Formats: sequence, structure tokens, C-alpha cells
Amino acid sequence: MNVFGRIALCGQIAMYNDRSQDVGPRPYWQMVTKQIRAEGFIVSRWADRWGEGRKQMAEWLREGRLQYRETVYEGLENVPVAFMGLFAGENTGKAVIRI
Repeated sequence: MNVFGRIALCGQIAMYNDRSQDVGPRPYWQMVTKQIRAEGFIVSRWADRWGEGRKQMAEWLREGRLQYRETVYEGLENVPVAFMGLFAGENTGKAVIRI
């Protein structure tokens, strides 16, 4: 991270039912010395700008400036597998069921 960098925190669905101890890196010293800001992100905070955002995203998609990844599951019978994968962190990007 750069000095005065910003981190958006979102997408915690895989952790909703996790009761284990939180393990992993503790970047607090670097965050303090580089004066980094971390802030939670909830899309509903900007609900009044939904139309504006949708228009901009569509433009970026058309221009090829916005790329996405998705995990595709084949068949309705795989809905339970896809759903459980959400909580296990098994998908990349959006999970899609193709029927």
C-alpha cells in the first residue's frame, strides 16, 4: 500500500458462520506508519446514486475497461453445491447457475 492508501472492506459472506479464531496477517503497524485508511463498504450507502452507477458501469463494460470473473455451475441440480460454495469461499467473482 502507498502512503495515505485506502482499503475498502466488503464481501464477508464466507465468514458469516465461521466460529474459528481469526488468523492471518496483522498489518496494523504498516497501516499506522503509512497512514492507511480502511473503511467498510455497503452498497446501500449510495442507493440514491444507483442509476448513475449503473449507467457508468454499462459504459465501462462496453468499452472493455471493466472486466469480471464468475464461477459457473452447470444444471439446476448443482444449486446446493453452488450455495454451499458461497460460504466456503469456493467461487471466484459472481456464482452463476446455468440451466
